[in-house]
Amino acid sequence: MKSIAETLLKIDQEFTKQELVQIIELSAHKLDLKTISNYVKFNNISYNGAKNHRQHIIIDGKKFVCDGIVNDNLPF
Repeated sequence: MKSIAETLLKIDQEFTKQELVQIIELSAHKLDLKTISNYVKFNNISYNGAKNHRQHIIIDGKKFVCDGIVNDNLPF
């Protein structure tokens, strides 16, 4: 199994910025990532309920709700 550093180096060398954007968009779709505001609209729950009681991740300072995600202790 490759190390994370090797994988990240390969990604950096092989993909253009546009290709990386497409990978991020596809990943967000596959994970069904939604901002807290959008999650609230789609699931008819309160904002505070989603913010305080749903698993979320932070990307560039924005919180995204992702049902079914588990906390992971990866080094990045």
